[in-house]
Amino acid sequence: MLTIRRTGLTILAFATLGAACSQQAPDAECPIRFISFNDVKPPGHTLGRFWDGIGRDGAGRIYVAIGTGEEKDSDVRDVLLFEYDPRSDRRRLLRSVREILSDADNLGPNEHWPRVESVAKVHSAILEHDGRLYFSTHDWYRFDGLDNHRGGHFLAYDPSTGRFSNPSRSDPGGVAVAGEGIIALSVLRDRNELVGWTFPYGNVLLHDLTIGRTVEYASGLPREPRPDVSRVVIATRTGKVYAAYQRDPSVPNSDYLYRLDRRKGRLVPTNQRFAASGRLEALQETKDGETFYLAGLRGSLHAFDVASERLSLLGSILPAEREAQGESVRELYNLALSPDERLLFSLPGRTSGGDGAHRLYEYDLATGTRTEIGDCRSLLAGSTPSGSAVFDHRGRYYLSVFWGKSGRSGILQVDVSDRPRPIP
Repeated sequence: MLTIRRTGLTILAFATLGAACSQQAPDAECPIRFISFNDVKPPGHTLGRFWDGIGRDGAGRIYVAIGTGEEKDSDVRDVLLFEYDPRSDRRRLLRSVREILSDADNLGPNEHWPRVESVAKVHSAILEHDGRLYFSTHDWYRFDGLDNHRGGHFLAYDPSTGRFSNPSRSDPGGVAVAGEGIIALSVLRDRNELVGWTFPYGNVLLHDLTIGRTVEYASGLPREPRPDVSRVVIATRTGKVYAAYQRDPSVPNSDYLYRLDRRKGRLVPTNQRFAASGRLEALQETKDGETFYLAGLRGSLHAFDVASERLSLLGSILPAEREAQGESVRELYNLALSPDERLLFSLPGRTSGGDGAHRLYEYDLATGTRTEIGDCRSLLAGSTPSGSAVFDHRGRYYLSVFWGKSGRSGILQVDVSDRPRPIP
């Protein structure tokens, strides 16, 4: 049995995938549910890893991007795009990334690229802007083999027409960046620009949607020594862009927050440092755009105040009693901000010095209290939760999750509220 505890409320649900929660109507009372896409995938495809690749449109439909195959260098990799409607419980396959590029007459081999073009990941979030959904492509990059990769694309989907497009098709070489992937994406909404964050070198791309061109390539840190880049990039409503790197994980306070200087065409350090690692895995933005909440790989939470450009350490997602026992987070890839913006939620994939992995925790932003509210180990054993979360019309949040090379991938639907609360 699985227990989800909220203040004054305890709900029980079966933790078996085929149990009652999986069979209920979409609006039935059920605190946690695994939603699979295996029965709607194309024949002959094996569902692989999520990397983030989750988003929500204005109508409340949820979109997920799941890689196929085992991601070996010899594979021709692809990513499948699925849609899930929480109101009707309908799941459907939309398109694969390679099909989207082929439809745009921009899939290698072509005049820009002599070899078969592989796309292993949609590592970015899927973001809604002006009625369209935007995401980016990424592959399985190694520093010593970047010449073997064509580069990263910006892609778009219009839910009103059901059509995909390739906004960066008109860029030189047909890609937004050559030889690198676009590991993270954000939007400068007032400027109508996409912000891409590249891997492995950590440079900033600015794509002007009005003219359909990537107009700026801003350099990050020097290539030697090679830092590890964050998996998110921050774009504010004031038109500023921020990013972070992990320089030396063994040295506290060694990682700065960087700001894009458009005039210089590069990232410059602010005076703000991360108390823990600068390798950020997930972020959530408040509705007014004034605060970003950031999650690091090792479970540290930070708040970034846009107006003051101030970075604050909130602490670990683990409750104080677990930390006191010497437990720490080893892998955390997800973060959720409740619709009323009172609580942060996260579910670590791995911990050390204890058994806190695959348990759901909440962080109360008013008090700093950290609480375990659900034990999901029986459902998620052997899995890796990934990506930032999205909420549906009832206030349930969705987290992407996969089980290694087993071909099991899907989304976890979790009701973390005492009662359903619609999103404004």
